[in-house]
Amino acid sequence: MSEREERLLLPEGRARVKRGNAVAATVLVFATGFLAVIMVDDVGEPHRADDGITAVWLVTLSSMAVYCLLNLLIKPWNGPETRAWTSVAAFSALAVLAMVSIWGIALNRGSASGDFGVPVEAPTGIDALVERETGRTDGYVKVPTGIYVRTLDYDSRYNVTVSGTVWQHYPADFPADAKKQFAFRSDAISSVLEEDHREDTSDGGETITWSFELNLRERTDFRHFPLDRQTIWIPLQHAEHRDDILLVPDFYSYPVWERENGLGLAKYIELDEWTVSETVFSYHDRNWFTTFGNGLYNRPGEWPQLHYNIVVARDLSNQFGSTLVPLAAVSVFMFATMMVTTKQDDRRAALGFSTLSTIAVSMTALIVIVVRHNDIISASPGPGVTYLEVFPFVIYTMTMAAALNAVLYARLHLSVLEWRDNLLPSLLYWPVLTGALLAATAIYFG
Repeated sequence: MSEREERLLLPEGRARVKRGNAVAATVLVFATGFLAVIMVDDVGEPHRADDGITAVWLVTLSSMAVYCLLNLLIKPWNGPETRAWTSVAAFSALAVLAMVSIWGIALNRGSASGDFGVPVEAPTGIDALVERETGRTDGYVKVPTGIYVRTLDYDSRYNVTVSGTVWQHYPADFPADAKKQFAFRSDAISSVLEEDHREDTSDGGETITWSFELNLRERTDFRHFPLDRQTIWIPLQHAEHRDDILLVPDFYSYPVWERENGLGLAKYIELDEWTVSETVFSYHDRNWFTTFGNGLYNRPGEWPQLHYNIVVARDLSNQFGSTLVPLAAVSVFMFATMMVTTKQDDRRAALGFSTLSTIAVSMTALIVIVVRHNDIISASPGPGVTYLEVFPFVIYTMTMAAALNAVLYARLHLSVLEWRDNLLPSLLYWPVLTGALLAATAIYFG
């Protein structure tokens, strides 16, 4: 309100204004606390994917709610120019804080079960899974199967070479007409399997161990690059297409299974830009709609197929550091050009502003952005626009907007640009930039 209105305000009115500010401040404290709880909670243990999606939108909406409440206290529409800049700083800071929090949620949400079928982490529940998927409760024998990966190398963005040891415990009631043979039948581009040794067990069964080397073509999704997680699927199968043999994880050959411990994987394995985040066994319901000549096809669902999955997360230091730092520097320079945009002769002389200089700075900035954009595309050759590509796209837009603002302000007499000597575009610069990045982050990970 104006100073004149403040003087004419009755005591009751003053009390109402103070009570309104007090209510706004109280709500602001609770909203900020709620937002902080969400952020702190989502940097702890990994969550399910659905929980992460919910948290992403809670963080986004809560940050905007906090900003609205802050504006009730700041009142940028009334008073000196510093209030408007305070509102701009509050929005930008909250947007960046929410965006960083969403990154934490994305990194800690864990892998969705849909990434690798139905995960199993204990012997219990496998019978129920078979009954649910196939409708059968008996008529099959379980073959405990284990794996130990010794080497793991990415040959390309899509191909990976894996080598190690795999073993199977064949029980005494294993079908006499079935082969005691492991195989990599599907998903493998090439595979080498050599039997190491056989050993009889005390229960009348037999344990067979093989060495293997496997080249796989993996399904890679780069949409969330560089916050993406990729799953390396290793199919564990019997040599024959039979529905009376079920491969089950040999959990008794490992410590208590926890995904984050990387069981079944050599600890000395190092990948150039990846770190192993979890390992897990799972079943895939793959229906080929054929028995491959092994009798009449009459199954309601394909026999569950056992997989060993290695989930890897990307090392963020290189991509984020080499991308965000130069793009942030470009953003600051473009904001500086908007701040010196003026028609006042004394300011133009002092600041050295000219429309041509703004265009020159914009052209230089575009070169920097294009170089970084090409680096991002080279690092993530998948189809579509990856998350990290959003950053140069947004900076492209803001750079062109800054140049266009200088030209229009010099050539036209638009009231929206003339207001307070081109103040409005400067005020909108950071909220539009950070708001666009926050919206894109919420859409990609929400």
